[in-house]
Amino acid sequence: MRNRSDLYSLMAKKEEAAKAAVLSEVRNLQAAHSRASELTEKLRDILNERQVSGPVTAAELRSNAHLNTKLAAEAANQSARTVELASALDATRKSLAAQSHKARFLNDAAQQARRAEEEEREKRMEASRITPRR
Repeated sequence: MRNRSDLYSLMAKKEEAAKAAVLSEVRNLQAAHSRASELTEKLRDILNERQVSGPVTAAELRSNAHLNTKLAAEAANQSARTVELASALDATRKSLAAQSHKARFLNDAAQQARRAEEEEREKRMEASRITPRR
């Protein structure tokens, strides 16, 4: 049978492994979030640069309006994606914090169990010693 400290240590290692997977997910979400934010900014900059200045023909105006509409729609999509990724990133960070807390708790419990096992072992050793006669 395993000691309590061994069980707590194994549980802590399991949590650390799960935490590593969540940490990888956090990194991926951060990268996706930053890419979406950058793309949104680039699209908005392009839209601002494409503002009509001076006299233009009706055909140019229609062409610009069509392209500007597509750019604005894509900017809105990327902005919505940025918001979704931000909320997913927050939720993932919360779960990472919970797993960190659980792993720390299990490591502390394993240390306490080791100390208790060591004390018990010392008591048994002392009880098994033969007392010298006088």
